[in-house]
Amino acid sequence: MKGLRDMTSTLRRHRLPSPQVPEPLQPHVLRRRDWVWGSRVDVPRLYDLESYIIETTDTPVEDFFLLGHDGYGTNSWFLHCYLQHGPLSVFIQTPWGGAYADAARVIDAVQRRFVLLERLLVAMDQALIGGHSLPGRLIVQQSSVESPRWGWLTGDQTVTWQEEFANAMTPALESLQSHTLHRS
Repeated sequence: MKGLRDMTSTLRRHRLPSPQVPEPLQPHVLRRRDWVWGSRVDVPRLYDLESYIIETTDTPVEDFFLLGHDGYGTNSWFLHCYLQHGPLSVFIQTPWGGAYADAARVIDAVQRRFVLLERLLVAMDQALIGGHSLPGRLIVQQSSVESPRWGWLTGDQTVTWQEEFANAMTPALESLQSHTLHRS
């Protein structure tokens, strides 16, 4: 758990919250390189969100957690938090570390997204414990680089994306909760 403690300590020094990491992944979280922690040994560039989405939709992916800082130039830096846990895939990119960033707004945005991540994890756990039937894997892309979107990856390996203006996490959570409240 040294890696998880290192990550949490580093985030705290920068006044950033720590995301919820599912218990089975916690012992596997290690510092992979400067400002990147995760349970994966191979860590493609975090800024390349689309490669993670394609990987998740095209191939069976083992559960993983990644958190890191990646970007380029003066103002295109982001805090990335990527999670694959059972039938839930969440990809969060929040601006952080750019030359013109408003630190208070960034910290607030990261906090709100990590709270929603925790709610998604709790709702998914409840669905699985309750034996609820889900349409597939729930994929959530909450990005400030790409359009926020979410969708269910069904058995035929297709995703009907729901494009959102600013927040994909809340409607994804509502969809997940609707499956646990009304179906068994």
